[in-house]
Amino acid sequence: MKRWLTACLLLALAEGAAAQGRGPVQLFKPDSDPPASSQPTQEGARDPSLPPASAPPPAVTASPGGIDVSTLSAMDPAGVGMSDAEGGLGADLWQGSSHEAVVRFLDQLPVETATGTARALTRRLLLTAATPPAAKPGLPSIYGLRISRLVAGGMLIEAAELLRRARPAAGDHVAGTAEIDLLLLLEDDAGACQRIQALVRETDGADIVKALAYCQAQSGNKAAAQTSLGILREQKVADDGTLRLLAILVGEASGRIDSLPKPSPLQLAILRQLRQPIPNDFVANAGPGVLAAVLRLPVLQRAPDQRLRAAERAEALGVLSAEGLAQVYAAIEFKPEQLEAALSEVSPAAGANVGALFHRAGELKANPRDRLRALRLAIAHGRHLGQLPTMARVNRSLTRDIAPGGEHVIAAPDIVRSLLASGDLEGARNWFEFLTRVGGAGEGETALTAIGPLMVLADAKLQSPSGAKLRLWVAGQPEPDRAPRFGLLVNLLHGLGLSVDGEAGADLPPGPAVVQSPMPSPWLWQIVQGGSHQPRGETIAAIVALAADKQAAKLHPAAWAAMIETLRGLKLDKEAHTMAVELGLAAGL
Repeated sequence: MKRWLTACLLLALAEGAAAQGRGPVQLFKPDSDPPASSQPTQEGARDPSLPPASAPPPAVTASPGGIDVSTLSAMDPAGVGMSDAEGGLGADLWQGSSHEAVVRFLDQLPVETATGTARALTRRLLLTAATPPAAKPGLPSIYGLRISRLVAGGMLIEAAELLRRARPAAGDHVAGTAEIDLLLLLEDDAGACQRIQALVRETDGADIVKALAYCQAQSGNKAAAQTSLGILREQKVADDGTLRLLAILVGEASGRIDSLPKPSPLQLAILRQLRQPIPNDFVANAGPGVLAAVLRLPVLQRAPDQRLRAAERAEALGVLSAEGLAQVYAAIEFKPEQLEAALSEVSPAAGANVGALFHRAGELKANPRDRLRALRLAIAHGRHLGQLPTMARVNRSLTRDIAPGGEHVIAAPDIVRSLLASGDLEGARNWFEFLTRVGGAGEGETALTAIGPLMVLADAKLQSPSGAKLRLWVAGQPEPDRAPRFGLLVNLLHGLGLSVDGEAGADLPPGPAVVQSPMPSPWLWQIVQGGSHQPRGETIAAIVALAADKQAAKLHPAAWAAMIETLRGLKLDKEAHTMAVELGLAAGL
């Protein structure tokens, strides 16, 4: 059966190649920049706030942590990537690991995370130039898995640069498939189809046959595409929506697709050719790589609510810059009365547009008091929906415009939280130092007490709060949240190597002697606790996997303390403090 399927594929491929009648198109030439062949395959106006198809999403042009992929050093293919000076995690990253272990960790590595620290560590882990363990036949290549995870995570420029520096080995189907996904996401159908034609001679999986059918249809050879589609049907391949899309593309079916719950680069490419509306579940479930490409589609401009949801989610996942989201907000029209009502005591129900409404009100109001109120409402909205980092980043310029002063003391805790959530530690320090100078009683002391512990988590220069100050802080927390917030704070401080006065929690009401909270899986927990005794790459990968998990917020505080302490042991102190702040903000500190 497999031989028969391979023969059919080669027949379909021959038909497609004859119809196309063109030579191969090379995506990257050695030691040169990518050619300008990655141009849109469809016409239509594009939104100037979003990148063209040949460019990466805004957020990947400058990676967190000072990483600049444009300066990657040329290395042998096995260890291509960033040096330590460029932000790498060390050439010995995988020392002591087996090929099987690295494959397992890279497979487990999440690509979808709204946690900045985990996202930055993931990028560095995948880009670091490190000597890999000896390859084991029958397992995927580590290089191929790195490319695959970069593309899925929306780090398209980084993936393209690695591919430019080192071509995959012959037979590396993981890297080959990832490169096809990358080219489809960049709308370079010519380059993608060249790689598909090469790969289809080496493998006969259903996914490559679907991709072949797309290339045949896109080139105008619908007969060959129908042959490939018939092969898939005869093999009773389950349809995740791609077969239906292909049938519409070749004219065997009509109508539109209303649901695509498992988005893929190929599905997006077909939708782009069909110029069909994007199903809502496609946007809701798309991974970072696909989501970044969705934002560039002209069809999304005709669906403003969907475009807004996609942009906010893309910003949270790190594949759209805060400036890009602000431009999406700016394209939404609000009536003057809506902007006025946004600042009233009871803010209006604005549905999905509420974040945009507060942002626009803050940007358009000239009165400093109105601008401050809009900012505080945006922060409150973000905290309520668990979107504080996004609201903080998109309103960063507005926050920075507010200088520390006596008239703003009451708003100081919100301003400091917003600054920390947007990564502006220096701005937060300015406010904290101002409050420290003001001191005394009243609003200044209340504000200082409210944000003191959070600043200690953020700033390595500060010492742990005294027991008396922590007792005041505990008293200021909502009663149901006092014990869990205190427990998290104490564990985070311990993780950062700071002691806590034993009397700090004396005013808490007595509770159960044993508190149940989820703990990490035994496998990952063993790696985290092993710290310096475990291979460096495995330890970082385990921490990232835990921090990015959807259930991470429910983990026992002691687990977070161990992860932060282990980061410090790996000399990743900045990341330890940043992770502690992210957890504190998420918990409402």
